[in-house]
Amino acid sequence: RRHAHGDKPIVRWFNSETQAMQPICFTECQTNDGPGHTVHTSASVHVAGILAKVFRERSSDEMQDFKTAKMQRNGHNNAMGGVTFIEGYEAAVSTSPLLTKSLTSLLGFVIADVVAQILSKSKDESPFALDLARLGRTGLFGFVFYGPVSGTWYSWLDQTVLPDQPTSAAAVALKTLADQVLWAPCLVTSFFAWDLVWSEEAGLEQLPVKMQQDLLATLLVNWTFWPAFHLLNFRFVPPGDRILYINVVQVFYNVFLCWQAAKRAESVGGPASKDV
Repeated sequence: RRHAHGDKPIVRWFNSETQAMQPICFTECQTNDGPGHTVHTSASVHVAGILAKVFRERSSDEMQDFKTAKMQRNGHNNAMGGVTFIEGYEAAVSTSPLLTKSLTSLLGFVIADVVAQILSKSKDESPFALDLARLGRTGLFGFVFYGPVSGTWYSWLDQTVLPDQPTSAAAVALKTLADQVLWAPCLVTSFFAWDLVWSEEAGLEQLPVKMQQDLLATLLVNWTFWPAFHLLNFRFVPPGDRILYINVVQVFYNVFLCWQAAKRAESVGGPASKDV
């Protein structure tokens, strides 16, 4: 409609911010097409701005609706018990990586040792008569040593060995080789030392003897089990989930150790060792 003074056309649009109708005046200007030929250039600029604002607001509303729907789906997944445990674990690793990996190793080592103790008992022993002192030592080793140190080790591997192609065949093979040749001996030796520190019958000075007697045999058993799982680890497991994955596999490794001990006992006709 015409302006109140009758000289310029005017349109109105609803401003969502002020919640009021806002006028826009159309102004005329001369063009090069000849005298008297006028176009409403200012009006077109204003209208283009209005349309852009409307579409921005609509896009913002649609994005908010998308986020709301996603939150509702996540809530539904939580209620239905979906894959939210992994998502929560990854969020915890991002927020507190050291503490999360240490607590994961604490729980993993405790569960693995419970399985080992139960499976290594004789038929005459109660499966629930656990060595709580050993259980505490093992869990503490996972919390104090394995969680922080292995987390650092695997982070270093991912950052050092072909970081631009982390899941390539070459990267997976090199990481597995380095883990078994470098990290496995360090881990086994550290566990031997930890056990001797808490032992009442022997001390840390017995570590060289322990290594000479048991290190190679332990590594040979280790090398028959872990390489296959680490090939899967470095190929498919996200870096932040490696400690969780390894602690889960550790339970099966202890079952494997107990099975190996039972085989040795049958071959020599004696009882299976309880210290596996």
